[in-house]
Amino acid sequence: MEEEKTPVSPSPVKEEPQTIPGKETQFGSVEIADSVILDLVNVALGKIEEIVKDQKKEKKAVSMDRKGNENTVSITVSTKLMLSKSIREVAEKIQRTIKEEVEGMTGLIKVEKVMINVLDVELMLKEDSQIPAFSDDEPGEQPENKG
Repeated sequence: MEEEKTPVSPSPVKEEPQTIPGKETQFGSVEIADSVILDLVNVALGKIEEIVKDQKKEKKAVSMDRKGNENTVSITVSTKLMLSKSIREVAEKIQRTIKEEVEGMTGLIKVEKVMINVLDVELMLKEDSQIPAFSDDEPGEQPENKG
């Protein structure tokens, strides 16, 4: 009788690692690769006007940490911003957009936190900019003739 139990027990053991809680539907399981989540983050970043786009480094500037077999991720974005609003406002906008995009498009993944590393800023030099322009800092604005 022990021989009859042996074929039954390995079957459930093999299926358990493939099934992650919270990813079951009525038709089977759904698994989302990390690369898909990173692509969704890049889609979200494309919606933020204040991010300076650098296509060569864009995918490298995003990293993700998934907690074991859970549906929870933490995302880190390192980026350069166009300084048109406060950095805090823009960072919060990036965090909110990424969280909404990943959670909304997957329906399975929970974004625990989004960390933003602002590596550099680019100043807006338009006349209608809200950022004060200092003539001493801008080339061509300094008086050349004294007198």
